[in-house]
Amino acid sequence: MIEMRLIVSIVFAMLVVASTADKFQDWKDQMETLQGKCTNQYKLNDAAITELLNANTVDVTDKNIQKLLYCIALDQGFMDSEGTLGTEKIAEHLKKLDLDEKTIKAVNKKCSSIEKPSDKNVLVGLYYKCYENELPRKYLVL
Repeated sequence: MIEMRLIVSIVFAMLVVASTADKFQDWKDQMETLQGKCTNQYKLNDAAITELLNANTVDVTDKNIQKLLYCIALDQGFMDSEGTLGTEKIAEHLKKLDLDEKTIKAVNKKCSSIEKPSDKNVLVGLYYKCYENELPRKYLVL
């Protein structure tokens, strides 16, 4: 009986791990598609975008990066055209990736309270940097 419980527990744990891995792979695939669309739409430098994706941190002062982030944020509903952070949409996204509710609320509160410059491209960079500082990169759009 104990052996059966152990086997069932191991199988369940493997399914949970595989399910979470699939969620992150789906997110990564979705972002790669959107990055390509936004790169083409804004005629961004492919080499710069590739370098960005391989970097440990994102240079949000780079105009190409700002345009890419803006395009992705609008498409995903993470920010609207007025520069308002889409905290509900971000929370929904983070919940799908199994981030806990307490962390989601804390990071959304912190990042929605940053000082907001009038330039929306700069603003989206500041939003990204806030989330980058608070969350593992696997949850982010780049």
